[in-house]
Amino acid sequence: MNIRDCAKYLWPEGTYTFITAIYLFLLNKLNTKLLSIDFESPVKLLSFEGGTPIKYFVIALLLFGIGALLIWYRLDCIRYKTDSMSERLCAFVAILVLSVFLCLIFIFIDNPIFRAVLATVFMVVSIGYALTKS
Repeated sequence: MNIRDCAKYLWPEGTYTFITAIYLFLLNKLNTKLLSIDFESPVKLLSFEGGTPIKYFVIALLLFGIGALLIWYRLDCIRYKTDSMSERLCAFVAILVLSVFLCLIFIFIDNPIFRAVLATVFMVVSIGYALTKS
C-alpha cells in the first residue's frame, strides 16, 4: 500500500482531523476570551455572546462521538476486515491520531466551558430536587 492508497483508505479520519483542528483553534480563542473575563456565575459564562460556549460544547460532543465511532470502526477493520499488514498499520496510526484529538477536545472544552456546564446542571438539579421535596 503506497501513500496514495493509505490516504484514500483514511479519508474519513483525514477529514475529521482537519475539521477538529480548526474547531480546536477556534475553541482556544474562545477559551482565551472567556478566561480573561470575570463572570459572576456559570450561567453568565454560558450566555456569553449569545450562547457561543454552549454551541461549542455541543460541537465538542458531536466531534467526540464521531471520533469515538471512527476509532470503533478502525478497530473493527483491524479485527475483521483487513488482511494486509499495511492496512492494519494505517488503521493503527489513525486510531492513535484520533485518540490524541479526542483527548485534546476534552482538555480544551474542560476549562472553562465544561466546568460551567457542570455547575449549571448541578444548580438546576439542586433547584429541581428542592422544589420536589417542598
